[in-house]
Amino acid sequence: MVFNQRVLKRLTELKLEYKIGLIEYIDFTNFEGRKTYFQKPLKFRNQNEYRIMIKNTIEQPMIIDIGSIKDISEIYTVEEVKRVRVFVGI
Repeated sequence: MVFNQRVLKRLTELKLEYKIGLIEYIDFTNFEGRKTYFQKPLKFRNQNEYRIMIKNTIEQPMIIDIGSIKDISEIYTVEEVKRVRVFVGI
């Protein structure tokens, strides 16, 4: 969660209003009420998404500089990524 901590620290420093949370996957077939930024249709539930919503009063992209992430990231070539295998044990 180090990346998120850096982002949230920077948002706080910039005095930006934000909300964070896991996405709730919902069957919207019989849904009543107002959909939030943290809800998506069930068909996307495999994404298991976490979202940061930043209140923006202007309609253009925001660039939030959090500095280098070299200490918490690694760079791989496309060929290296293609060879990655993920095994899930139960």
